[in-house]
Amino acid sequence: MIKVCIVPHNNKMDLKNIQLKTLLVFPPLLGEKKDGDPLGGSRNTPQLGIATLVGYLNEKGYTKIKSINLRDSDSLIRGTTKIATSILKKLLINERPDIVGISAVFDSQLFWAIKIARILKKLDRKIFLVLGGQTMSRSQNYLISNPNNIRNPFDAIIIGDGEEPLEKLIYNLSAQKGLKNIPNLFLKDKSSGKFLKNESIFIASKKNLKTKPCFDGFTTSVFVPIRASINCYWGKCAFCPNSKSTNKKYKLLEIKDLIYLIKKLKKELNQDFFYFYDDSLPPAYLKKLARQLIKQKLNIRWILRGLCFDKNLIDLNLLKLLKESGCSLVALGLESFSDRILKLMKKMHTTKLSLRILRLLKEAKIEVSLHMMFGFPTETENDIKKTLTFLKEYPSLYKKAYINYFTLLKDTYVYCHPQNFNLMVEEINNQKKFITKDKKTSPKKIQKMIKRFGLKNKIHLFFKV
Repeated sequence: MIKVCIVPHNNKMDLKNIQLKTLLVFPPLLGEKKDGDPLGGSRNTPQLGIATLVGYLNEKGYTKIKSINLRDSDSLIRGTTKIATSILKKLLINERPDIVGISAVFDSQLFWAIKIARILKKLDRKIFLVLGGQTMSRSQNYLISNPNNIRNPFDAIIIGDGEEPLEKLIYNLSAQKGLKNIPNLFLKDKSSGKFLKNESIFIASKKNLKTKPCFDGFTTSVFVPIRASINCYWGKCAFCPNSKSTNKKYKLLEIKDLIYLIKKLKKELNQDFFYFYDDSLPPAYLKKLARQLIKQKLNIRWILRGLCFDKNLIDLNLLKLLKESGCSLVALGLESFSDRILKLMKKMHTTKLSLRILRLLKEAKIEVSLHMMFGFPTETENDIKKTLTFLKEYPSLYKKAYINYFTLLKDTYVYCHPQNFNLMVEEINNQKKFITKDKKTSPKKIQKMIKRFGLKNKIHLFFKV
């Protein structure tokens, strides 16, 4: 049962005296192998999104919140529904939550997110279930516009930044207030099963970047995830929902604030290995960061998930400085080695520029992971062969290549300008359906091509065949 507390009658939310309990859950990935690596994902990877939400709410004085990583629960993953029910029943008995938030970062987590939610609802129908996470922007049509949503176990879905929405949700449920003023929230109508969108919007600010994440419930024995920015400074990629065309501004944490955050986390967690989970960080910012890390003798090791093939990286001294400051690996979005496709994607780089930067990174002794994308509109089998040929001819320039298959996301440049990509649009049940006029290379055929090129051990597929 939802616990009601007396709250002050003002616009400022006071969460200090709220007794209502919240449990944040990170679900397993469907079909995930037990072993992995940090960039490909592994079961013991600490979840920055949940840790940031807990840290934010702790700053607001709310302490009745816990997080749990079910991604590494072998008993849950390998067991039957009966075993899963038993595990979740024990969890409810131990934690007694009033609100359960499930965060799905990857599309493959949706199966488990929904299954866990259904079991929890059967065990206790009074629990308020809310779904959030990065995959919501990609899966909102499936979850919200699906006519069978009467079977969807969630009471609400948060799409977008979750700090203020979760804060207001906890406050309003505790105070028995309505939920229609909560930003980024899709609230389920109990009679129709439809999710109705609230009008207000919350967008995380630079101030939110200062929040110290709380990793209770996760192991940080491998590394500590951290974030110095919001969105991407390039912001033009045609397939990306975080482009500037969607009015998502780039925000960057001040170097002094980032250094302060690193020092605190290093001391509290006794860990000197950091993983920057940013979409992109500009070379000039990285130079300032590296200089401060060296000057203040922080002696950390770090890897960077998001690095653009920026022409300003053609600077061996800069790359050696990054290495000296502790940078051991960077991940770059190469996407394709076809200049025609790169131009269509509105990428920053050409094949010539990317090859030059990769050679300099090797000279600076910084390892590289590449992110690729197949199946982009108008991409031909010949375009794919160009990319696979590059990967085969230059194995020493990268550690591993991670390959995604193109998914059309709402509000991206491709979505808004389908005619530029030879896509036809049909309206079915008030939803847009995109049909390509070109012959697409199927995931199954791509897998066969990868095998034929002898690249199986150098490539990790992020799509199902």
